[in-house]
Amino acid sequence: MNGVDCRSANTLCNIQSESYLDNDFSIPCDGERRYFLEIMGGDKCSESIVSIRNITRPPATCTMTLIIEKNDGTIISRVVPPPIQVFNSNAIAIAVNGLKSVSVKCEGLPETTCQGQITVSRLVCECLTCNTCFKKKKRKCKDPSIEQQECSLQGLLLSPSFPSFFEQNCNGTTRTVYEDLSDRESVTQITASNLEVSGSEECMMTAIIETMDGRITTEIIEGREAFLVDNIRSLSITCTGDPDGICRGQFTGQKQFCLCC
Repeated sequence: MNGVDCRSANTLCNIQSESYLDNDFSIPCDGERRYFLEIMGGDKCSESIVSIRNITRPPATCTMTLIIEKNDGTIISRVVPPPIQVFNSNAIAIAVNGLKSVSVKCEGLPETTCQGQITVSRLVCECLTCNTCFKKKKRKCKDPSIEQQECSLQGLLLSPSFPSFFEQNCNGTTRTVYEDLSDRESVTQITASNLEVSGSEECMMTAIIETMDGRITTEIIEGREAFLVDNIRSLSITCTGDPDGICRGQFTGQKQFCLCC
């Protein structure tokens, strides 16, 4: 696998694991964008996974939108569907490199609120030049306490802090629950579980896996199915059968990739 090499001459580097967020939130449905994370300091070699779930009690009075901005100016905007049944939730996860900010907005009845949970996990290559190391840290350039690495295999959980449940009507609608928008090659292990069907027994859950080269694979999920996917782009779920039925499931997994430092 080919990572992004952030090495430079006369530089000490190591890979840092950072968990910025593990927060519950309740914000007004006034359409205002609330920032949960802003990363300053320019472009760094990094890989992040943003996980969010909507736990607003039905009936839905507003639309929750996750907004991710990258260092290159790219804006990623995804609606996080509300749960259909009380005490349930709907989750999505997105992998991205070059993360700059994470925000959420809820639009609808201004006097109401939306509730959710959000987590951001990040691996970043931190580098100190020898001059910075010598002048600011008061130590020699070749400090044995700083591990000098080249390329190493790293991993990030898709949803590290809360269960990534999803539910939707059995009307054939397809919904994406995980996206990998990074440009790094990766191997991702995903487990998709069919937990229950409410209101009707006539409902079939299907997982749709798309890879970066455009290949699409479909698998019927009857209980729990595990997949090992090279260079995944997205995991989507569709439930077909009785439109009055509701299917409910969960996805978990880990992304492994090569990060060079």
